[in-house]
Amino acid sequence: LRTNRDSMLVDMRRWFPNRYLYLRRKIASSYIRAVRQSDLPPVYRTVATTPSAELLFYAAIKTKTNGGPKLLLDVTTNQLDLENFKDLFVPDRPSKARTGNFPQPLIFTGGWEDLERAARFDAPFAFRAFHDTLNIVTEARAQKTLAAISQSKGFVIVAWTSAKQIPNDYLESMLALALKKGWPLIIGATQQNYEALPQDILNHPNVHILTHTIENRFLKLSVEPINPDIENPLVGVKKAGRYKPGQTVVVIHPHQMLETVATDSNESMPVTIISTGGLNEPFAPFASVSQGRTKTANKEFQKTKAFIFEKGDTLSPFDPDGVRNQWHWRPLTFANDKETTGRAGVIDVGHGFHFRYQPNSGERTFEVSRISPTEIYLGDPHDPVTDPRFMQALLNLDIPTDAEITFLAGDWIDFQEISHWMDGRAIDQHNQFRKGGFSALKAFNSVIQLMNAIQQRFPNARIGIDVGNHEEWLTRRMQKNTEIQDVINGDFYDELMFAVRGLKINVWDYLFNRRQKFLDAVLDSFPDKKSHVLDRIMPIFDPRRVVIIDRGQSYYSGPDWRRNLLGKHGDQASFGKKSPGAKDHARSMPEGGGVIGHTHTMSIYGEVMNPGTAGTVKADYGKGFYSGVGQGIVFVYPDGTKQLIPYNRMTGSFVQRDSRKVLSPERFFGDEPLRVIPNDNQLVDKHHALQFIRTELENLKNLTGN
Repeated sequence: LRTNRDSMLVDMRRWFPNRYLYLRRKIASSYIRAVRQSDLPPVYRTVATTPSAELLFYAAIKTKTNGGPKLLLDVTTNQLDLENFKDLFVPDRPSKARTGNFPQPLIFTGGWEDLERAARFDAPFAFRAFHDTLNIVTEARAQKTLAAISQSKGFVIVAWTSAKQIPNDYLESMLALALKKGWPLIIGATQQNYEALPQDILNHPNVHILTHTIENRFLKLSVEPINPDIENPLVGVKKAGRYKPGQTVVVIHPHQMLETVATDSNESMPVTIISTGGLNEPFAPFASVSQGRTKTANKEFQKTKAFIFEKGDTLSPFDPDGVRNQWHWRPLTFANDKETTGRAGVIDVGHGFHFRYQPNSGERTFEVSRISPTEIYLGDPHDPVTDPRFMQALLNLDIPTDAEITFLAGDWIDFQEISHWMDGRAIDQHNQFRKGGFSALKAFNSVIQLMNAIQQRFPNARIGIDVGNHEEWLTRRMQKNTEIQDVINGDFYDELMFAVRGLKINVWDYLFNRRQKFLDAVLDSFPDKKSHVLDRIMPIFDPRRVVIIDRGQSYYSGPDWRRNLLGKHGDQASFGKKSPGAKDHARSMPEGGGVIGHTHTMSIYGEVMNPGTAGTVKADYGKGFYSGVGQGIVFVYPDGTKQLIPYNRMTGSFVQRDSRKVLSPERFFGDEPLRVIPNDNQLVDKHHALQFIRTELENLKNLTGN
């Protein structure tokens, strides 16, 4: 096809005399190359399906045989372009769009279907696991998914990675959970690549395929053209304009990650960006060995996960009729322990959905059971600025009263007034103390009240004090001249100084574990002073159930094959960094990961979780700027798996309570119903892809000297 009318070939048969069928076959091979996208850089490999004309054109001219050189020559001499090429196989192309004398395509008169038939005939093996997204990625399917979300009380969402095996126990147990709750299971294929997705999943009545972005002001289920090989899928999504203040953005990606992003409405709710985790084995986040972790181990570093969303209940101080568009969400946890405990399945907020295997026969039975966590790691409480509604919601959680749980946290007590930031500011400290702005005794009694409430609600519970930087400030102050503090703290401060300097006892060990016994012995000869001294501190409900995890001390939880490190507050150096992030902790922790605090930013990176804070989001040291503050807790289960459970500030609860009802779809969504955002169904970033192709063509032209 030549743009010069006089020299235009009127029939493709004249291009390769007597080889018309041969040419059909070679164009079909270009179709196969485009399906596989083997000529594109990984960032542009988006779908294994019916390719766009742009990709087919690029695949055709790049091939070193099969007519590619002839096509490339005409392209580089400006006698063939993409519009000419489309005339070959686009039957419904309007006449005015055709660039030659041909009212119909010359090679594939049946268009795309004719071209695909020829390609399948030529190389059937290339289509063994082929799904045509023109039949899958439709707006009708997206509207059906939207209706399922709107009508149900919640949903489960997860990513699918092409050509990776699905752990059957995970999928089936997750389906059982969704069916029990009456929720749809929503699967989004990374890059819209549905290759090898089992037909029983595609056709399951409770399974929906996320094909388009679905969103409103509060929630966005995002279908993004992202590269599955990237380490952090949230980087691009965090850019301004990709979300709305207060919106929760869910990105389909096999890596499970979470970050909270500051907004100007952060006091109500920051932006939360989530990547879902996957049904099957995701790509390893680290390609090389790091901290003794091998590449094989890295593949297990990102565990298969999913996220649960359920509509918030109708209790709210802001709206007597209920909270519109407020969701509870949390990651679902899964463990395949067939080789150790004989169980495999998912756990959600203390309820297990497991398959149990018989050791000899391998037969399995399905069971739903109650599984209490062994530890609940709170976001930093910072008493006395702990959020009272948060603590009330914690005590109202549906957990058996007699459960043996350790409630862990760092920075239980705030002590902001004696922080290192106040060092050298004697006048400021003096003014605070004169106004009664700080009393170590009052602060300590306040946190005992908090701990007593937990111990009384759970008689078998222990309190774990993971000594953080705020607790450490008191220890540091004990080692300095502190006459100013003595003015307000009086005899209590003298007592602490004697314990730390005279007896060489850790201040927290003394206060919680040894004070009563020590003072009983010391003050036995002073009965008139004994009650006065002992009564300074509010009685601890059961001091035997308070555990001190000192700085640098290790605290592990879980079985040998899935250990969690829970004794690192988060401010301590990790992976060689003074102020490490979740990523740095993840690379230095054991395979099971762990839980950290300190930053107040709710996050997940690999198997490391940060629940944020149990304190208010209006702490004094947070005024004047916005931070991505999140509030939540982490359940650590007996099998070593973990589940982050965020606190919803608007509803005042962690999960939807069985005794409450959610609003009807019309009232829940109000004037902000979910809507389908039309996408390019092929999910090709055409602007950048075409620019890449044009650049490559220019390079080819330069090589030919034209």
